[in-house]
Amino acid sequence: MKVSILTKIARQVEGEFVFINVIKAASNANVLRKYLFDNELPRTEKVGEVDCVVEYGIIDEIEVDEDPIVE
Repeated sequence: MKVSILTKIARQVEGEFVFINVIKAASNANVLRKYLFDNELPRTEKVGEVDCVVEYGIIDEIEVDEDPIVE
């Protein structure tokens, strides 16, 4: 099965810190595109005490392994 993920990358305004989060995942990338279109997500953010500029992106076609349950 393949999925797509919506990521948030927060880059420190003046410095070298970069913070990466996965916001959502879906089997259809269009669901994530609609979420981005329908929601006004912040373009700046404070992570701890670090002022950051935020960018969003979608990574497509991530292969998910269906692992059997091991008891």
